[in-house]
Amino acid sequence: MSPLLAMLAAGSLAHADIRPMLREQGFDSQLNGREQITYAGHIRQGRNDYQVYVYRGDFRAAAVDHGVNSIIVILNGSTFLGRYALGLPTECQIRGQRVICRTEGPRCPGIIEFTTRGPPAEIWFACDVLHFEFGSWAKH
Repeated sequence: MSPLLAMLAAGSLAHADIRPMLREQGFDSQLNGREQITYAGHIRQGRNDYQVYVYRGDFRAAAVDHGVNSIIVILNGSTFLGRYALGLPTECQIRGQRVICRTEGPRCPGIIEFTTRGPPAEIWFACDVLHFEFGSWAKH
């Protein structure tokens, strides 16, 4: 894919509804219409293009709303690669090979640095260790 074509495809994903893809590919958080999914940007690594989204959802259990937050990674516009489950909601943007998110303080950065192999398996994010949870495609 040419760089121009990749940029155009990434730009169109900013407004795409990824919910049907997430449902089909085993996303295990609620997709009940109460969630917000925002496009943070994309990171290019060789032939792969990683689109990054921030998910904020909630579900009702025992008459109480519970928040669920994630950073979702889509591979090449068509595969739910996986996610990092977050304790608190955040806003993120892409700078180079990094996903930079707002966190509570400077001592606890919210940065995910992609490598040539994509998103790291484990990160230190907002003073917590988070593991990348692969989508269902990797479990088969």
